[in-house]
Amino acid sequence: MSGDDIPVGESALVISNHLSYSDFYLIHALASRRDMLGRCRYFSKKELKYVPVLGWALTLMDMIMVTRNWMRDQRELKRVFDPIRALRLPIWLVTYLEGTRYTPKKCLESQNFCVSRGKDPLQHVLYPRHKGFFTTLTQFRHTHVRAVYDFTLVYYNLDERKIQRPPTPVETHSYGDLSKHYKFHIHVRRFVIDDIPEDEAAVTQWLEQRWQEKDAVLEAMSREWTSAGILGPTKLLTHAQ
Repeated sequence: MSGDDIPVGESALVISNHLSYSDFYLIHALASRRDMLGRCRYFSKKELKYVPVLGWALTLMDMIMVTRNWMRDQRELKRVFDPIRALRLPIWLVTYLEGTRYTPKKCLESQNFCVSRGKDPLQHVLYPRHKGFFTTLTQFRHTHVRAVYDFTLVYYNLDERKIQRPPTPVETHSYGDLSKHYKFHIHVRRFVIDDIPEDEAAVTQWLEQRWQEKDAVLEAMSREWTSAGILGPTKLLTHAQ
């Protein structure tokens, strides 16, 4: 872990890049160190509800199932958010703002989108979607949820000496010790909600800045780790443990 420290037991909105189904392992590893394991609720695509085993698990854990149909999603958000606010439930509300997992093809599509709108293209992450985050942020202002955590998830494949190559499901369940083949890292930024702009356009710009920062962090780590061939200390990432 590097970046900002986060308090034990603090409720927060969590935003993250998205590479693999195994991303939640990294988030839960950090949650367990902050006494928030079991308090994580994820935004998930509603179609996952119908995937055998996975869908049942998501339903039983009462995850937030969204469709990108605003009228339907409003009802789902109200169902989940109202008791959290009313009862001041400890919570990490986790959302992958890119809306899908990173792949080279999706990265190219994201870059084309950025260029078409006069924005700097991103190399290691996908352009973030802002509307759901803006709605969630607005709903939790002036509540017990006082911070936004911005996680940058990093995978390093030791065998291939390649950054952002997460383990496959087969590798995850067949390797006796994943640490012999992979290194895992989370770079953390913590922001007080009261310090984040309230205007939707300003929030969109704020998110763009966060994703540009992620891209810079990943570029620096890619250069250093790949040239070293190991998970070495990165000067950019030394100010917290």
